[in-house]
Amino acid sequence: MVKKHHLAKNAFAEKLKPEQMMRDLQKTDEVCAASAKWIAMARAGSGGRMYVLDLNKTDRIANTTPLLCTHAKKVDGAEWCPFNDDLLASASQDCEVHLNLIPDNWLAEDSPMENLTQPTQALKGHQKRVSFVRWNPTVSDTLASVSWDHCVKLWNAETAECVREFNIPSGKNPTALCWNNAGNLLAVADKNPNCSVYVYDPRQSETEVAYTIEGLGSTDIFFADKFNFLGISTTSRSPKKNWIQLYDLGEGFNASKPTLKYKYDTSNGTKAEKCYFDQDLDLLWTFQKGKLSTTCLHLTQSSKPMPLFVDRLQPQNCGACFIPKRACDTGICEIARFMKICAAKQGSAHELHPLKFTVPRKGDGYHADIYPPTKAARPSKTVYEWLEGQDGEVVFGSMNRDDQDWVGNLGEQVAFEKKATYDELAAENAQLKERIAELEAQLGQ
Repeated sequence: MVKKHHLAKNAFAEKLKPEQMMRDLQKTDEVCAASAKWIAMARAGSGGRMYVLDLNKTDRIANTTPLLCTHAKKVDGAEWCPFNDDLLASASQDCEVHLNLIPDNWLAEDSPMENLTQPTQALKGHQKRVSFVRWNPTVSDTLASVSWDHCVKLWNAETAECVREFNIPSGKNPTALCWNNAGNLLAVADKNPNCSVYVYDPRQSETEVAYTIEGLGSTDIFFADKFNFLGISTTSRSPKKNWIQLYDLGEGFNASKPTLKYKYDTSNGTKAEKCYFDQDLDLLWTFQKGKLSTTCLHLTQSSKPMPLFVDRLQPQNCGACFIPKRACDTGICEIARFMKICAAKQGSAHELHPLKFTVPRKGDGYHADIYPPTKAARPSKTVYEWLEGQDGEVVFGSMNRDDQDWVGNLGEQVAFEKKATYDELAAENAQLKERIAELEAQLGQ
């Protein structure tokens, strides 16, 4: 029987010309995130400044480019809302999570804007630095954050209300936070000498930990919902090895023995590789700050991850992220776009390299086999429905612009409406009562 190769086996990214890069960036940190419209990158140093740049515009970045400056201290994490390409959530060492709605004229040449210094919404409640923030992938206005106060908080974004809260059982600092694709399970990893991973249904009480895996090294986590796998990128110190371990979350779950495991490049064995899983093509991409290589693996239900290719385009990675699949260019058979921050050849500036991984195909037109239905920018549940127990589901759409269910038709931008918080309503109520008392006193004179 002839073994069938995966369609991504021959995928590649072309070396970029200078005008195809974002150049002359001030030194940035490794924190970055991309929507279908913008790319956000944290500036190095204190102060919490961030670039927010047009995803599809390259060449030199002017020194006068406005910055996002709502945080008082360094930004540790960021993620764009999956249903609104203009809404950015950021986590910072100032103990807050900020939501910022980027205006359409943010980078307009005819009407340049000033730096944004006030957040659209501030989520307050953590007592120490906030390391990660993650939007629920199927439920509107819902996100999770985790902090060095060893607390995971679930937020209603519109009201800034913390709707659920639970502690990391080990009392150690977090190293990763991740939702499953359906948005019904939340996994958090800690920084124990032997790291642990805890998986929750965050709608339940804090004592109900669905799965616990202990004894790991430095860790990153991801879910492969199609196979019911929890994936863990981890390390072992002696002997020095890097691993991808897959745990079956079904009846065969065994915390002490992964269902499948794969050993990969050990050149940076003290630190686990970052992971991005393409749920459409079952592709696992791994990368790490300080390394040249970006590895693409194929996941299946019954065999260990199969390496398809390793990209080693210079220079080294200083931070990276992937764009949403719905933003890929089907005209060139693009299956992934890797936004790679690199040090410039001269000076202390940084560059952003948008590496477009394409599958070589003959002929023009849409290739349906490359693009199975993908996640659309539409929620399936409201935060209130979800908290009442209704499970979220992924809304799929076609990548073909000629189809009625094209993701562009399904993904009408979900408007973000900031609502008054409980404290704001209480303050307004107190003011009204004082005014009523004044009017009654005047009538009684």
